[in-house]
Amino acid sequence: MLTREYVQSLGIERIINYLRRSRQDIELEKRTGEDTMKAQTDLMDRVLSPLGIPYDQRPELGSGDKISTRPVFQSVLDDLQAGKYQAIAVKEISRMGRGSYTDMGVIYDLLVEKRIYVITPYKVYDPANPADLRQIRFELFMSREEFETTRERLTGGRRTRAMEGRWMAGKPPYGYSIDPRTRKLVVKEDEAAVVRLLFDIYANGLEIDGELRDVRVRAIATYFTRIGIPTPKGGREWRPEILQYMLENDVYIGTVRYSKKKTVGKRAVLRPEHEHIVVYNAHEPIVELEIWNRVQEKLSMKDFRRIPRLRLDKQPYELTALVRCSCGSSMIRQHLVRSRTNRKGEVKTYIREYLWCKNVTCDGGAVNYQDVLDSIRRYLSYLGDLDDERLAKHMSQKVHVQANQTNREQAVQYIEKRRAELEQKLQFIYDQYEERFYDRSTFIARKKEVEKELERLNAIRTESAQETTNSVATEDVQSMRERLQTFQQVFDKVSRGQRNAILRSIFHDVIIKKTGKGTGRTKPTFDMIPRLKFKL
Repeated sequence: MLTREYVQSLGIERIINYLRRSRQDIELEKRTGEDTMKAQTDLMDRVLSPLGIPYDQRPELGSGDKISTRPVFQSVLDDLQAGKYQAIAVKEISRMGRGSYTDMGVIYDLLVEKRIYVITPYKVYDPANPADLRQIRFELFMSREEFETTRERLTGGRRTRAMEGRWMAGKPPYGYSIDPRTRKLVVKEDEAAVVRLLFDIYANGLEIDGELRDVRVRAIATYFTRIGIPTPKGGREWRPEILQYMLENDVYIGTVRYSKKKTVGKRAVLRPEHEHIVVYNAHEPIVELEIWNRVQEKLSMKDFRRIPRLRLDKQPYELTALVRCSCGSSMIRQHLVRSRTNRKGEVKTYIREYLWCKNVTCDGGAVNYQDVLDSIRRYLSYLGDLDDERLAKHMSQKVHVQANQTNREQAVQYIEKRRAELEQKLQFIYDQYEERFYDRSTFIARKKEVEKELERLNAIRTESAQETTNSVATEDVQSMRERLQTFQQVFDKVSRGQRNAILRSIFHDVIIKKTGKGTGRTKPTFDMIPRLKFKL
């Protein structure tokens, strides 16, 4: 029993009382609604008030496993280090920390160095007493072990349920709700209709002004906002990145993914000791597999990603997302409106259109928009006058093969990265089998699954290495001929947005290199390097 005489005999002049909710307290509050912090405060008041020694209360509402995540406790340690208090009062020694062993070492060294007494409702621990010091070490160690055991138990339970196809990744994705009994995802029909509409528009296009046009997520976000579809959080304005995430999320074809992650800075990464869990056909899909595959194909197509990112109510100009400066940056259209008054007092308005390089450090300057468009038209007329043999020869010289080469290099990088992941996964499966976490049949099944994917990656890499892209096939020449004829027949009769689509079906891009500045009525001069599409 603590007495005033005993505590005062220790030379304690001031006490700091640190109050913190444990994880058990938080769970108790969720179940019963009891204010555990008030109960802890009342308990420590009953212990400290009869001692007749001044004490300060320092409550901390948050619960964390590191000192760095507990600002109140950091201030407590600073005050103890400065000698403002000779004792710290806690309900239990474990309330001071369940953090890493480094954190526990900081606490332990401070208690010993400054001879800080630890006061609990049942005992005063003196760091100068070997028995008390041994008990402090034991309590700190056991609190950490208890934390690790609890975390392993919770993590293991989540992983086991995730392997059964249950949703353990927090809030259910848009379009689904969670069955409280099975923890499986259940289709939420009103939201699922929006998901299907999103995938259908991205795969098949959106009807605008009587024509079906391919659109990207920015235009779809504008469309959803305009027709009044509520966002996942009930707002009005859809953001493109939300739709992009939904299009890439394979939960909509029935797949459940779960992984234990840790945070490095602001980035979440997989823990190497945990396997990434993927369960196919875990719940009812919202999107048909055929539509899903078409959307993923479009998402990976570089040409589709080059569709102008415009609002739904705007049409692209002929050269939008087509012309690049020799420095590599895109060139954008700008127009200047000038008004002049002639000698007769008449006001005339002049509109000048230019193409400017987006790179502010580039000294290429601007070129006349109409001059570039006229040059492209003359070039295409020249191609249309060539016979098939000369056109094939020209295409073999001018064709843009760099995109295919880049795609091939990216594919190889992805294959090597995926191979490393699969080899790590295979090693994890071996380790789990040796530790008897898997039985033999489960081990063999999982091992075969990984080895099968490794064989498929090897086949893809071999096939990719054997591809040739330097020749121009007869069908490519014929396809180019058809595009040129379409251009000559309809270019002047269609809207500027349709003209842009025609030009982007012929060119990968057009590079402009400025060769001379314009002065007065003299327009700037430039060289044009057209890069044709290899596969049409």
